[in-house]
Amino acid sequence: MKKYLKLLYGAMGLVGLLLTSCSEDIVDREASYVPGDNVMQVYFTAANPGFMEVEPVVNSVSIEIARQETAAAAQVGIMSYDTAGVFTVPEFVSFEAGEEIGTIEISFADLEVFESYMLRLVLDESETNPYVEVDGTQEFVLRVMQSDWADVAQGSYYSDFFEDTWDQALQYSVLLDRYRFPSVWFDGFHFEFLWDGESADVAPFRASFPTGYDHPTYGMIYAEVASEPGVEDSYYDAAENQLVFDVGWVVPGLGSFGNFPEIFTITSE
Repeated sequence: MKKYLKLLYGAMGLVGLLLTSCSEDIVDREASYVPGDNVMQVYFTAANPGFMEVEPVVNSVSIEIARQETAAAAQVGIMSYDTAGVFTVPEFVSFEAGEEIGTIEISFADLEVFESYMLRLVLDESETNPYVEVDGTQEFVLRVMQSDWADVAQGSYYSDFFEDTWDQALQYSVLLDRYRFPSVWFDGFHFEFLWDGESADVAPFRASFPTGYDHPTYGMIYAEVASEPGVEDSYYDAAENQLVFDVGWVVPGLGSFGNFPEIFTITSE
């Protein structure tokens, strides 16, 4: 009998230890944010570009912040996360009574030219409601780059691959001594090339570069520009005032869609 009692007490002790262990493993979870009844519903507007490229002499940019409840004058706090330590951000955005959109000025210093710097901004959570749809976001990531890229011509760009024509700027950087078509096929993806501005000889700055075309099956498509010396596959035609490029559309490691002409006709300088 004593044997069975010892076994029973032992089993009860083991259960107690297991229950204690399980209770210790339970993680205290932070309660979900519940918005108050009178939140202003502030947000960074969708009109704010996530990437800003400015001249080296420019040391600040403006960001728009909007609100839905506009009756009273108010200030809303802003938290910023700047790993590079180059940005100066106001602690809050101010709204006058009846004002829907406020603006903050973000300054920066000691940027390396052509380097991209990132800043994360977060609005005071107590004045937001994540369950209400707005034309913007309560958090915003900004990237800033100083560069001397400047428009030197406007023209018409024809892509045989996309079978389309659109207005396009041609830019030049004195510091880099090269040209580019900014965001030529897709936003943020540039086509850079070398040219003296008048001769027939043109050459890509990179042998292969991403186009921004994310194919649903093959992923990112790359451009390879043919520019063999002495062969007129990519060139400037002074008579037609055109820059012509023989571009191969390539899936790295798999193959190519083939080569197609890309033609930029200069209409104004």
